[in-house]
Amino acid sequence: MADTGNTASISFTGIAGTVQSISIGDQTREALESTPLNVTVGSGKHSAYKEFVPDRVVDPGEVDVTMYFSSTPADILAGAGTLTITLPLQGAETTAGTLAGTAFCTRIKYGDLEQGSLTMAEATFKWDGLTDPAFSAGS
Repeated sequence: MADTGNTASISFTGIAGTVQSISIGDQTREALESTPLNVTVGSGKHSAYKEFVPDRVVDPGEVDVTMYFSSTPADILAGAGTLTITLPLQGAETTAGTLAGTAFCTRIKYGDLEQGSLTMAEATFKWDGLTDPAFSAGS
């Protein structure tokens, strides 16, 4: 059953502050054209459509985080580290599921300082693909 993101959290070396939102992002895999050069449209198995096969590797994507600004935001110069997203408890679970892998920070936006609004910061993390981002089910 779908639920809100309440109680979700993220951990990574250097992140300080209360997280407001986490966008896990997309994983993508390219489609590689495999149409042979000698294709004759309308003969045998060939139609008027190109042929494709899936790429063997997947782009693991990025994670975007919005948090209340802190004087110690994530370090964009830090190397890769373990990024762990703890998911909200579902139903009768007592242990939350997680998504974890190695990632590095690719973007920091320091908060806008304005009267009458909360100061928010943003960070983007790229899964490095060396330790696949993997889900662990809650229980």
